[in-house]
Amino acid sequence: MPFTHIALTLALFPGSLPAPPPDGLADRLLTLKDLPTGYRPAPHNPFGFGIDALFDPVHNAGDRCRLPIETPARDTEPRRSVSAVFQNDAEDTLSTESVTEVLSAPGAKDATAIVGTAAALPGRCPSFETPGFTVYLKPLPLPRIGDASAAFQANLNQKAIGSEHSYIDSYIADVAVVAKGDVSVTVVVFGFFTEHEISLAEVTRRAVELAG
Repeated sequence: MPFTHIALTLALFPGSLPAPPPDGLADRLLTLKDLPTGYRPAPHNPFGFGIDALFDPVHNAGDRCRLPIETPARDTEPRRSVSAVFQNDAEDTLSTESVTEVLSAPGAKDATAIVGTAAALPGRCPSFETPGFTVYLKPLPLPRIGDASAAFQANLNQKAIGSEHSYIDSYIADVAVVAKGDVSVTVVVFGFFTEHEISLAEVTRRAVELAG
């Protein structure tokens, strides 16, 4: 079934736990009108299992290779971020893509630190293992957006059950993290191929415009 997915649920918190999101933050999320034709709201993230491999919703957990972000798949309370999810109208499974955006307001200092964390990850962890994936990271070019921005690409090789070295599938995730004032914006475009049908830079720029 085709998918269109944009989710604002990646909130990175490098320091102490931030306060819950301010009132009205959810009104600044991406909506369907901000996406290209062919996308629709998604009841769940079709690639949530992969996002879980990249982001650690348990703040200050000390995982040097994952971003400390609240993911849409996690039912954590209290929430410190807001999110939106869409998926594309794919003709087949391999054409499925999702866009995930996460919006939080940790303050200017922490928002900038989150960008620094994202920029450092490919050098710090060019490859790492999770129970379900072998993950490879590399820097991704991104035009300057907001006050500070960084991007990386993750190649996630899904392990066969019971095997550390046999793989059953491979996915590509492009991740952008931006600081704009007190706000942190994270956008993830997830699919099966290196080339995505939606531009990470364009959708991120629009998300930051809305976040204000």
